[in-house]
Amino acid sequence: MSAQSILADRIDQWLRLLAERSDQIYQVMSLDPPRMLYVSPAFERIWKMPVSYVMGNPQIWIDTIVAEDRERVNLLYTGLLEGRVERYDISYRIIDGHGAVRWIRDTGTVVEDTPGGGRIALGVVEDSTELHRTEYSLSRRIEWFGLITEQSPIVVWTTDRKLRFTSSGGFGLQALGLRPNQNVGMSLFEYFNTQDHEYKPIKAHL
Repeated sequence: MSAQSILADRIDQWLRLLAERSDQIYQVMSLDPPRMLYVSPAFERIWKMPVSYVMGNPQIWIDTIVAEDRERVNLLYTGLLEGRVERYDISYRIIDGHGAVRWIRDTGTVVEDTPGGGRIALGVVEDSTELHRTEYSLSRRIEWFGLITEQSPIVVWTTDRKLRFTSSGGFGLQALGLRPNQNVGMSLFEYFNTQDHEYKPIKAHL
């Protein structure tokens, strides 16, 4: 066996080891005809069901997607089969084998003219549930903060590094005769009509 063949075998072993130990799902799907060729073990940890289920019946993958998201994924799948989609990056929700709803991010690319003939889709799938929970929690906090500033007699603003207003809000703006974000683009020096860096409202930003 040549050195090149030995290296190729080792690379194959390393890639399989990576796929087997990763928290992400690595999948290979034939598009001509459509069938699963490989799904890494992480599928069992995320979907809470054996890999053999989806290998024997790829439709299970689609069936676990929540109804509200299933049409989008089906449209993508149809585009893959018809050759209209070459790359994809889609998020959707599934109901795992234990009945829990999980967020999934599914990315991949289509490879044409493979050594075995036909087209295949190479995909990486990850559980993004915690990320979505964090984003949802952050958005709720932002909404709550916005509600507080809109109803309280305060003024809240942000500036960039050049001390130019990038936002302004709060019920207190009315007492100043200002509208939300009216001063965006104006510098603090312009607003306070001074070039004194020691002026307290300006110095507080330095």
